[in-house]
Amino acid sequence: GSLRQAIADVCAGGTVNFSLSYPTTITLTSGEIIIDKSLTIDGPGATNVAVSGNDASRIFYASGEVTIDGLTLRDGYASDGGAIYVTNWLTLTDSALISNTSTGPGGAIHVDSAIATVGNSSFADNHSTDSDGGAVANTGVSYLTVSGSTFTGNTALASGMDGGAIYSANDGGNVLIVEGSTFSGNRAFEGGAIRSRDYLYLSNSTFYNNEATNAAGGGGALRLMDTAYITNTTIYSNSAPGNGGGVRISSSTGTYSFANVIVAGNSNADCSTAGGAFDGATNLATDATCGANFAQAGDALLGTLGDYGGDTQTVPLLPGSPAIDAGDGATCLATDQRGIGRVGTCDIGAFE
Repeated sequence: GSLRQAIADVCAGGTVNFSLSYPTTITLTSGEIIIDKSLTIDGPGATNVAVSGNDASRIFYASGEVTIDGLTLRDGYASDGGAIYVTNWLTLTDSALISNTSTGPGGAIHVDSAIATVGNSSFADNHSTDSDGGAVANTGVSYLTVSGSTFTGNTALASGMDGGAIYSANDGGNVLIVEGSTFSGNRAFEGGAIRSRDYLYLSNSTFYNNEATNAAGGGGALRLMDTAYITNTTIYSNSAPGNGGGVRISSSTGTYSFANVIVAGNSNADCSTAGGAFDGATNLATDATCGANFAQAGDALLGTLGDYGGDTQTVPLLPGSPAIDAGDGATCLATDQRGIGRVGTCDIGAFE
């Protein structure tokens, strides 16, 4: 039978498995699949089975407690959440979301007043054409956790729209946690990789070659407002045409705590603070725009993004980098982004 029929037939709490010749693509021809009960879709691996919306429909509307593992979801199209629209609870692991499009929030996924956990997954070439969150939008009173994942080439380029990879915003009660993940080549009007307007916790992650297109500047990697706690993260070689090529703070009020963070080699200028200030210490930048809590080094001596061990790409420290053995042991994480232990006096950034 079809995937649609298997989901309709499985009892609440059950599991949908696949028995197909691999690799194969399942193309939806009758619109999105509605999942209104608790279930698990247990795929055989993202390289083996893809589910396609055929550039005509969303793939899953998930109003139950849904777990998806080991699938590629591609070519979905919808007004929001091109691949998945989440209103309850989603767990997504070991999956790939590719070339999904929405006209509204969340080119691939829209988490709308819901809870979502994403692990060991990749998001590539997803787009929100007229709204925020090229790959993922996290809106309302929502809680989104992302770990061990990669975001590449996602966009939200309409004027005034933010978060090329992730847009996370509400007027309270919205949480975004990102751990051990890499963002590269994402673009948006502001917040080329992430736009957060509530609570953000970010650790052991790498931002490389992301771009904000707003001529006035706007955070090539991050645009932040309200509350952000960032630890052992590398923000390198991102850009904005005005200022804040790495990080932009959009409000003079709020808490912006950085510890063992590199913001370096971004153009134009590493930071734009809009009257706000970074809290914390043992951070490293290449210019003075990030403020007194960042040591300044004309050249942070960083390598290029690549495979240096671990599940995600990272940016290495070159010999002689001022980030080496310059971290704060009290706030350093036990391992780096690759899972390698930090020994002695830790290094600043995501790479030990």
